[in-house]
Amino acid sequence: MLRYDLRTKRFLGAFVPAGSGGLVAPIGMEFGPDGNLYVASSGTNAVLRYDGHTGAFIDQFVPPGTAGINSPHAINFGGPHSNLYVISTGNNQMVEFDRVTGAFVRVVAQGVADGPSGERGTTFTPRPTFQVHAYPLIDLASHGKHHFAPVLVGHRVQDFSDPSPRVKLLSIVSSDPNVDIHSAVRGATLGEADFEFELDFANTTGAEQHYTITYIASNRHHLTKIATAEVKVPASH
Repeated sequence: MLRYDLRTKRFLGAFVPAGSGGLVAPIGMEFGPDGNLYVASSGTNAVLRYDGHTGAFIDQFVPPGTAGINSPHAINFGGPHSNLYVISTGNNQMVEFDRVTGAFVRVVAQGVADGPSGERGTTFTPRPTFQVHAYPLIDLASHGKHHFAPVLVGHRVQDFSDPSPRVKLLSIVSSDPNVDIHSAVRGATLGEADFEFELDFANTTGAEQHYTITYIASNRHHLTKIATAEVKVPASH
């Protein structure tokens, strides 16, 4: 995957180096709700995920051959849950996968005599473009025993069909199942466009944890886009 300056068209180098993570014959790609880059590796029948800022390989989001995908030629995030839809050209199917876990959801379309055949692209009705990122407003490295810290969530939403799409906070969850999320979050209002609140950064597990913050943007046409951000919770010293 090569990168160029949008304004000057200057070549900036390989964002994803050749073969990174086992990538073979990439056909389709898209930035997901979490801001990372997803690429259809048609040569290995998989969808790979890369860091949206550095291009570093993260994982096989959809491992080779999952749900029978064969020669994936296009991918899109969309639908009511912003899930991943994959065009499986080798067997004339469109397959849906969970946007968070990559788990198989269903076969959306199946090639039949009067159905899709050799399809190579897909798109969704235009909906908001929405990205978010979040970070604590204190230096956690120097406040290892500080529990609650204010968190600011930056966001970008664009929608050519609606100048003011509605945004609301859907959920905040912790990767640590032992965390009581109701007591670990202060001042967050679900269902509202809330971008600043406090989170508990106490972490005695000895391993890094994280919060996942999820928002939804919707426009006047009732079309939606979901976006998530993760906030790391370092182990307390």
